[in-house]
Amino acid sequence: MNERNVYKVISSVEGVSNFHERETQSSAEDIVYYEFGFDFSDMKFFGTQITSPLFTLNRFNLLFRYTLKKETTKGNILEALNQYNLSRPLIKLVLTEMTGKKIEVKFSSDFISDDAMISGAQIVPIINIMAPSPGDFVTFLSKKKISLNHT
Repeated sequence: MNERNVYKVISSVEGVSNFHERETQSSAEDIVYYEFGFDFSDMKFFGTQITSPLFTLNRFNLLFRYTLKKETTKGNILEALNQYNLSRPLIKLVLTEMTGKKIEVKFSSDFISDDAMISGAQIVPIINIMAPSPGDFVTFLSKKKISLNHT
Protein backbone atom coordinates (compact mmCIF):
# COMPACT_ATOMS: atom_id res chain seq x y z
CA MET A 1 0.00 0.00 0.00
CA ASN A 2 1.24 3.49 -0.79
CA GLU A 3 1.39 5.43 2.45
CA ARG A 4 -0.57 8.48 1.37
CA ASN A 5 -1.53 10.93 4.11
CA VAL A 6 -5.14 10.89 2.90
CA TYR A 7 -5.21 7.13 3.63
CA LYS A 8 -4.02 7.67 7.21
CA VAL A 9 -6.48 10.49 7.84
CA ILE A 10 -9.49 8.60 6.47
CA SER A 11 -8.55 5.44 8.39
CA SER A 12 -8.45 7.44 11.63
CA VAL A 13 -11.94 8.94 11.22
CA GLU A 14 -14.37 7.58 13.80
CA GLY A 15 -16.90 5.29 12.12
CA VAL A 16 -14.74 4.49 9.07
CA SER A 17 -14.11 0.80 8.45
CA ASN A 18 -12.81 -1.47 5.70
CA PHE A 19 -10.44 1.14 4.28
CA HIS A 20 -8.63 -0.26 1.23
CA GLU A 21 -6.43 0.99 -1.53
CA ARG A 22 -7.98 0.02 -4.84
CA GLU A 23 -5.58 0.95 -7.60
CA THR A 24 -2.75 3.29 -8.53
CA GLN A 25 -2.22 4.40 -12.12
CA SER A 26 0.34 6.70 -13.68
CA SER A 27 0.27 8.59 -16.95
CA ALA A 28 3.04 9.91 -19.15
CA GLU A 29 2.31 13.50 -18.03
CA ASP A 30 3.40 12.94 -14.39
CA ILE A 31 -0.19 12.48 -13.29
CA VAL A 32 -0.86 9.73 -10.73
CA TYR A 33 -4.29 8.39 -9.75
CA TYR A 34 -4.62 6.83 -6.28
CA GLU A 35 -7.95 5.07 -5.81
CA PHE A 36 -9.37 3.89 -2.50
CA GLY A 37 -12.57 2.86 -0.76
CA PHE A 38 -14.01 2.69 2.74
CA ASP A 39 -17.25 2.09 4.59
CA PHE A 40 -18.99 4.70 6.71
CA SER A 41 -22.50 4.61 8.14
CA ASP A 42 -23.31 1.38 6.22
CA MET A 43 -22.35 3.01 2.90
CA LYS A 44 -19.47 2.32 0.54
CA PHE A 45 -17.46 5.42 -0.29
CA PHE A 46 -14.95 5.51 -3.12
CA GLY A 47 -12.28 8.09 -3.58
CA THR A 48 -9.54 9.24 -5.88
CA GLN A 49 -6.54 11.42 -5.30
CA ILE A 50 -5.08 12.76 -8.54
CA THR A 51 -1.61 14.25 -8.24
CA SER A 52 -0.01 16.39 -10.90
CA PRO A 53 2.84 18.90 -11.01
CA LEU A 54 0.30 21.74 -10.68
CA PHE A 55 -2.09 20.53 -7.95
CA THR A 56 -3.64 17.55 -6.16
CA LEU A 57 -7.36 16.91 -6.57
CA ASN A 58 -9.17 14.80 -3.95
CA ARG A 59 -12.58 13.33 -4.76
CA PHE A 60 -15.06 11.32 -2.70
CA ASN A 61 -17.96 9.43 -4.34
CA LEU A 62 -21.09 7.59 -3.24
CA LEU A 63 -23.06 5.57 -5.80
CA PHE A 64 -26.73 4.91 -5.09
CA ARG A 65 -29.47 3.05 -6.92
CA TYR A 66 -33.11 3.89 -6.57
CA THR A 67 -36.37 2.63 -8.01
CA LEU A 68 -39.01 5.14 -9.01
CA LYS A 69 -42.40 4.34 -7.52
CA LYS A 70 -44.00 5.55 -10.76
CA GLU A 71 -42.63 6.36 -14.20
CA THR A 72 -41.30 9.84 -14.85
CA THR A 73 -39.25 11.35 -17.63
CA LYS A 74 -35.49 11.63 -17.68
CA GLY A 75 -36.00 15.39 -18.12
CA ASN A 76 -37.91 15.57 -14.81
CA ILE A 77 -35.13 13.67 -13.04
CA LEU A 78 -32.40 15.87 -14.55
CA GLU A 79 -34.29 19.05 -13.62
CA ALA A 80 -34.63 17.81 -10.03
CA LEU A 81 -30.90 16.92 -9.93
CA ASN A 82 -30.00 20.43 -11.14
CA GLN A 83 -32.17 21.99 -8.44
CA TYR A 84 -30.64 19.69 -5.83
CA ASN A 85 -27.13 20.70 -6.93
CA LEU A 86 -27.98 24.40 -6.71
CA SER A 87 -29.17 24.02 -3.13
CA ARG A 88 -26.18 21.93 -1.95
CA PRO A 89 -22.96 23.58 -3.13
CA LEU A 90 -20.52 21.14 -1.49
CA ILE A 91 -21.99 18.10 -3.24
CA LYS A 92 -22.34 17.37 -6.91
CA LEU A 93 -25.05 14.90 -7.89
CA VAL A 94 -25.11 13.33 -11.36
CA LEU A 95 -27.37 10.81 -13.01
CA THR A 96 -25.19 7.91 -14.12
CA GLU A 97 -27.93 5.63 -15.47
CA MET A 98 -31.68 5.51 -15.98
CA THR A 99 -33.41 2.40 -17.26
CA GLY A 100 -37.18 2.22 -16.88
CA LYS A 101 -37.93 2.88 -13.22
CA LYS A 102 -34.31 2.24 -12.13
CA ILE A 103 -31.98 5.19 -11.64
CA GLU A 104 -28.37 5.33 -10.47
CA VAL A 105 -26.83 8.53 -9.17
CA LYS A 106 -23.39 9.55 -7.96
CA PHE A 107 -22.86 11.98 -5.10
CA SER A 108 -19.38 13.50 -5.13
CA SER A 109 -17.33 16.17 -3.40
CA ASP A 110 -13.96 17.53 -4.54
CA PHE A 111 -11.28 19.62 -2.94
CA ILE A 112 -7.76 20.65 -3.87
CA SER A 113 -5.07 19.99 -1.29
CA ASP A 114 -1.58 18.58 -1.36
CA ASP A 115 -1.55 15.14 0.27
CA ALA A 116 0.80 16.27 3.06
CA MET A 117 -1.61 19.06 4.01
CA ILE A 118 -4.76 16.91 4.33
CA SER A 119 -6.21 16.72 7.83
CA GLY A 120 -9.24 15.43 9.61
CA ALA A 121 -10.56 19.00 9.66
CA GLN A 122 -11.02 18.68 5.89
CA ILE A 123 -12.08 15.03 5.62
CA VAL A 124 -14.55 14.68 8.51
CA PRO A 125 -16.95 17.41 7.32
CA ILE A 126 -16.98 16.01 3.78
CA ILE A 127 -17.84 12.51 5.00
CA ASN A 128 -20.45 13.85 7.44
CA ILE A 129 -22.08 15.99 4.74
CA MET A 130 -22.09 13.21 2.14
CA ALA A 131 -23.35 10.40 4.41
CA PRO A 132 -26.95 11.67 4.78
CA SER A 133 -27.15 12.83 1.15
CA PRO A 134 -28.81 9.69 -0.30
CA GLY A 135 -31.70 10.02 2.19
CA ASP A 136 -31.79 13.78 1.76
CA PHE A 137 -32.14 13.28 -2.00
CA VAL A 138 -35.18 11.02 -1.50
CA THR A 139 -36.80 13.69 0.71
CA PHE A 140 -35.92 16.42 -1.79
CA LEU A 141 -37.50 14.48 -4.67
CA SER A 142 -40.63 13.68 -2.67
CA LYS A 143 -41.21 17.43 -2.36
CA LYS A 144 -41.04 17.51 -6.18
CA LYS A 145 -43.68 14.75 -6.31
CA ILE A 146 -41.11 12.13 -7.43
CA SER A 147 -41.13 9.09 -5.13
CA LEU A 148 -38.17 6.71 -4.82
CA ASN A 149 -37.21 3.54 -3.03
CA HIS A 150 -33.56 2.79 -2.30
CA THR A 151 -32.54 -0.49 -3.96
